[in-house]
Amino acid sequence: MRQAKSCEATPWNSRLLATDPVGGHADHVVADAIARRPAVPQCLIGLRIPHPSGTAGFIVEGGPKGTRIARGESSGIAAIEARFDALLQILGSHLQLHEAAASGAAKSEGSAHTLRKLLSLFEPAIAKR
Repeated sequence: MRQAKSCEATPWNSRLLATDPVGGHADHVVADAIARRPAVPQCLIGLRIPHPSGTAGFIVEGGPKGTRIARGESSGIAAIEARFDALLQILGSHLQLHEAAASGAAKSEGSAHTLRKLLSLFEPAIAKR
């Protein structure tokens, strides 16, 4: 059975959401640590991260209180499916979504306009590391 857990992380004074499979080894992490806290564009974007035993699903929600990330299904909204390493490259502006899709590293569905808001929901701190 998989359980979501959160842990504190710095320097962004926020959390990481992780999924632990049986045995206690974290297999996927979605970075809430780099989520923006000030107001961001209003939107809902699903993130799906495939792994050997299924897919971890997250909902990224932007709004007046910043970016929130929660576990959840993304059916019916704009969504991106990518391995975790590819997702980090996209969030870090090292790989554009259309390039990731063209290479097969990511799949997207739904509103392209909404998906373009994804980068505005996260701090650019990982982009220049």
